[in-house]
Amino acid sequence: MSADAGYYSGLTYKFIEEENIDVYLPESRFEKETKRGRLVYDRSNFRYNNQKDEYICAEGKKLNFAFNGIRNGVKYKTYKARECKNCIRKSECITKPTAKNRQILIYENDEFKKKMREKLSTEEGKRKYSLRLKTVEPVFAQIKYIMGFNRFLLRGLDKARVEFSLVCTAYNIKKIANYIKPATI
Repeated sequence: MSADAGYYSGLTYKFIEEENIDVYLPESRFEKETKRGRLVYDRSNFRYNNQKDEYICAEGKKLNFAFNGIRNGVKYKTYKARECKNCIRKSECITKPTAKNRQILIYENDEFKKKMREKLSTEEGKRKYSLRLKTVEPVFAQIKYIMGFNRFLLRGLDKARVEFSLVCTAYNIKKIANYIKPATI
């Protein structure tokens, strides 16, 4: 299965991992970062010291464990630095103007996200993920923009299902009509 980054969420990744589903699903920053490369001060470039439970930035500053949290059903740990005040790379590393020190969040599904990035970066991953651009995306575009169906007019799940079934039937009839050659006289 593959889906675009709009379907990405921490809970989705967690579900995919728990159910062992073979999927190609990039996170929201994947495409941007693969085009421009990861920044030096991206949290993925921080080294982890397992013995001291701390991270080390590119400038050698330590980020110590601060607290646990949960966001959208996904657990994370927050690590904070205390030595950023005089760092010459502070403006490159800390993007929030009011922040005094760098902090990073380490999510419980970060390892899964890393594996997904690696999977999507392989030739097979690129090929499989690009299939949706040829199969699914044109259908949505034609239904939304050419046929003008961009919102449901009926209320209630049952009525919306009927409405969408009619739209899909109309789309399929249109596709069949394009394949049928007119009889020559």
